[in-house]
Amino acid sequence: MVLLGSSPFLLQKGLSESLLGRYLEMPVYHWSYVEMRDAFGLSVDELIYHGGYPGAAQLLSFAKILKQLQGGDQELLVDYLDVLERVWMITGLWNYSHHPVHKKVPPKFQVLNTALMSYAHGYSFEQARSHGSHWGRLVESAVGAHILNSYDDVNMSLSHWRRNGDEVDFVVRKGPSLVVIEVKSGVQARSNSALLRFHKRYP
Repeated sequence: MVLLGSSPFLLQKGLSESLLGRYLEMPVYHWSYVEMRDAFGLSVDELIYHGGYPGAAQLLSFAKILKQLQGGDQELLVDYLDVLERVWMITGLWNYSHHPVHKKVPPKFQVLNTALMSYAHGYSFEQARSHGSHWGRLVESAVGAHILNSYDDVNMSLSHWRRNGDEVDFVVRKGPSLVVIEVKSGVQARSNSALLRFHKRYP
């Protein structure tokens, strides 16, 4: 959609001015649960699987991109992530630390929309819902995608934490404040020990 307007009193004065380079950036994020529910009647489970894309036919090359991202040149990986993040598809969550981030350690991949995962893995909704570990990854990714699609504060950042076998899914930082999130789904979920050890390290 393109919105155009004119100011009659300034029209004559501005006729000779170039419009080159004039634009207004308006980020349009992936659809939220409320939008998908109201438009298509999706349940929470269906949103976790389908994500906030009304359709996913544009994602034909995603599996190829994923294959190319496995291992290989670290600089190439970071370049890929930069491009994919700018088109709001996938980002890298770096390991949380008080010290400056060392990007020699590969980041954890986080999709901005779970439709990307569902399309790439090829599970039907029923298959995904009944496959415990896969569904757990989808739920975790849905939470991460929701966080990233919900905040627009430049002082906010999202990372994860992994150390000596302990892992916390998400660390949300805003100024001096931290919110640590461990996503659980199903009966055989991980214990809270990683949260406790994170709290001990970063009280």
